[in-house]
Amino acid sequence: MLSRREFLASQVALPAFSLMPATDLLGSFAIDDKSLIDIKSLIDIGTKMAERIRRAVEFRSIARRILMVDHLPLESIPRYTANSKSDEKYTFVPTFDISEDIKISRAAWTFNRRLSINKEVARVVSRFIEIELSHVIGLFDNLTPSRFLRRRRGSSVPKCINNGFCEIEQHNAVVVNMLVNNDTFDSYFDLQASNANISKGRVGSLWTADIFAHPVVPKNRIYLSSNPENIGAMPIRQDFAVLTNALKNEKYFNFNWVAFEEVGFAVIQPQYVSVIEI
Repeated sequence: MLSRREFLASQVALPAFSLMPATDLLGSFAIDDKSLIDIKSLIDIGTKMAERIRRAVEFRSIARRILMVDHLPLESIPRYTANSKSDEKYTFVPTFDISEDIKISRAAWTFNRRLSINKEVARVVSRFIEIELSHVIGLFDNLTPSRFLRRRRGSSVPKCINNGFCEIEQHNAVVVNMLVNNDTFDSYFDLQASNANISKGRVGSLWTADIFAHPVVPKNRIYLSSNPENIGAMPIRQDFAVLTNALKNEKYFNFNWVAFEEVGFAVIQPQYVSVIEI
C-alpha cells in the first residue's frame, strides 16, 4: 500500500470552490409596497421565492455534495446499479416530499415586506439543508457494521481518521468529504475557516477531504466519503416549488405559502463510506 505522502502525490488536485455572494442567493424581491396583494400577486411572489430557495440550496447543500444529484425526467423511475460489471441488480430509490411552511404576518408585511420575505427564505433554505443532510446521515448510520470504525482505548482521534481514510483508499478511491459536528470540529481540528467557506458549511480540509461541519451531525461520529458518483444518488423528481393557500390567508390574517421538493436518497456502494465512532 502506498504511504500517505506517495498517495497524495499521485492524486490530481481537487477543483477550487466557485463562491457566490450571499446577496445573489436571496436578493431583493421587486415588490411594490403600495400595490394591493391579490391571489395572482401571491402566486408570483411564491414563484420568485421558489427560484431563490432553489439557487441557495443548490449552492449551500452539504447533502448534494455527498450524493450524486440526479434530476429525473418526467415519469421516469429512479433506479441505479453499482459500477461493478458483475453486479446487474438495480436499486430502486423511492422519492418523497420535503416541505416547509412560509408564514408572514400582516403586520410584518405592512412594515417591511421585502425584509420579511428575505428572512423567511433564509430560514427555509437552512431548514431544507438540515433535512437533506439528516437523511444522508441516517443512511450512513444504517450501513453494515463493517463500515464502522470504533476508537479503541488509548487510540488517538487522528489515528482513527487515518484508518478511515485507508478503509476507503483500499478500493482505489479518494476521500473527498468529511462530516463532523461543530463541537467536534472545535475540539479536534485546529483550523481557521474563512467566512466565505462557512457560508457553504465548509470549514477546512484534511489531506484530500473537504471538512463540513453542521449541528445535525452526531457529536460522537465522523463520516468520510468518496466521490458522489461512487457512493449513491439523490434523485430529484420535483425541484423547489412554492404554493400559496388563499383560504388560510383569509382565516388567519397571515400570508401563507408552502415550499416543497420531491427527492430520494440512496447509498449504492457502501464500501466508499467510513463511519468513525469517537
